[in-house]
Amino acid sequence: MNTVAYVITAALMHSLWQDAIVAFALWVVLHVLRRRSPNLRYLVSCAALAAMVLWPVVSSLSLRASSSSDPTSSLASSIATPTAIPEIVRSGWNSVVQTQATSVVPFQQSVLLIWVTGVMLFSLRAVGSSVHALRATRRGAPAETGLTAIVTTIATRVGVTRRVRVLTSTLSQGPATIGALRPVILIPPAALAGLTPQQLEAIIAHELAHIRRHDYLVNLIQVLVETLLFYHPAIWWTSNRIRVERELCCDDVAVRFCGDRLEYAQALITLARLPLASPRLAPGARSGPLVHRIQRLIEGDARGFAPSLWPPAFAVALVISCAAVNVGWAQTADAQRFEVASVKQNRSGDLGLGFDLPATRRFTATNVPLRDLIRFAFDVDDTRLVGGPDWIKSDRFDIVATSDQDIPTWTPAGPPSMLLSMLRSLLKERFQLATRTETRELPVYALVMARTDRALGPRASVSTVDCAAMLSGRSGPQPPPASPSDPPQCGMRIGPGQMLLGGVPMSQFATALAPFARRLVVNRTELAGNFNLQLSWTPQAMRLGGPPPDGAVPPLPPPVPPPDQNGASLFVSIQEQLGLKLEPSRAPVDVVVIDRVGRPTPD
Repeated sequence: MNTVAYVITAALMHSLWQDAIVAFALWVVLHVLRRRSPNLRYLVSCAALAAMVLWPVVSSLSLRASSSSDPTSSLASSIATPTAIPEIVRSGWNSVVQTQATSVVPFQQSVLLIWVTGVMLFSLRAVGSSVHALRATRRGAPAETGLTAIVTTIATRVGVTRRVRVLTSTLSQGPATIGALRPVILIPPAALAGLTPQQLEAIIAHELAHIRRHDYLVNLIQVLVETLLFYHPAIWWTSNRIRVERELCCDDVAVRFCGDRLEYAQALITLARLPLASPRLAPGARSGPLVHRIQRLIEGDARGFAPSLWPPAFAVALVISCAAVNVGWAQTADAQRFEVASVKQNRSGDLGLGFDLPATRRFTATNVPLRDLIRFAFDVDDTRLVGGPDWIKSDRFDIVATSDQDIPTWTPAGPPSMLLSMLRSLLKERFQLATRTETRELPVYALVMARTDRALGPRASVSTVDCAAMLSGRSGPQPPPASPSDPPQCGMRIGPGQMLLGGVPMSQFATALAPFARRLVVNRTELAGNFNLQLSWTPQAMRLGGPPPDGAVPPLPPPVPPPDQNGASLFVSIQEQLGLKLEPSRAPVDVVVIDRVGRPTPD
């Protein structure tokens, strides 16, 4: 799923609770304003519908900005990209990683598919209504001169300055107004025959009020919103409220024109008895709750019009349901824990460390500093873990933990999230670990082009291999490198002072550089596509890691050549060999802060 599809899906899912909150707020406001002017309630309802559209859109744009690879964007793009393997594991073995993998929940894909299908179906509904309105207009006959003169006179009094055509048509399913730029009033012959002259003038005043208020255009926007957000009941309820208040506003105009509430109420009763129905795209005098409209005319404005109670109840239930689901997910993740765990301090003095997942229900960490365990559990590099006493760097521990359920396979893309969740629970229980996440302005390195002509260096080239097909097995197994100094066609081989990458995007190269540069690296090269990169340098006290988990990756390729002890530094080598360079910069970064940690109790 590309970025646009992802943010659309996220916006649709966010709109479930966002629009429910707006609908509840609208219900409260309408209840407070139930005895006020319908025009005020109409404006409030329109504003609520606009908020229902804009809030998910703003969320979508925010997600788009946070995942953008634009050079001026924040580091969120680098951080949000699924990392390969944490440094403490990645730097210790050579792994083959997918270069164009996407992490998409199947449900999210279904959401987007269902939304597109629904929009297409509801678009047919809107198109059908438009075609019907167009046919009614084209087949309508010009009204007689007397009726046209009446409309012109009433238009002047109502305040309509545009030219208004009047047509009579048997296809017009009730008095209605069609058109935003060239308004047309359609009146069926049955309405002309059933209304008295005074009643007809009141109905015409009602239709002219729609024209003066530009209600046809607003109604078109409503239909568009209903089509795009068809899945949300709050949208339909709010749109219906707009139509109700719209008719009340036009009723007030008609009453002010004719000056007789009872006569206008009788006109509505007469129209209600006619076998007619207004087209959906055309506002008309027969729209809205006729019973309430007639009661309001008879009893006067003192009768308040409060909306029903079920919309806010539904909105509250929807918000609570969404919150319960999120809390349930969080509790499920937090509840994932090892059934049995042994934690012992390792006093061997050995510098080697390792992580292992030899069985489907067991996890082993050998001679690992607690700081590296915490970094591993939270999947952050060293620069994004802040705080803690010095002993978490020096004291090393052996952990053997077993689970009562199968742990997902450790893939080349990294350890399974279930394992990380279980390890976080273990650290909380045995080490009293307490952490929080906050955003800090940290120093970073920006990976940029070193040459003004934007040419790559001698050991960098564009990859032409379809790595997605190769890594998925569709194009057969990946052939081994011709020599230890050659990169794989797809993936990466990393060792002391050596990085051999094949078919990787620059964003992944920036992620791989971070452990060796000792800072986060953000890709600002603006280079699209995948590349083959061969980088060698003289390492400076590089931290070693443990072996890969048994059976997690295909047979390992030949080890990378030993580093040249007399070679250049990492920064110089990147510029000379790849035509790139690392520039110091600063950016807001999400970091994990250690608030509390303690030594474990003996087993």
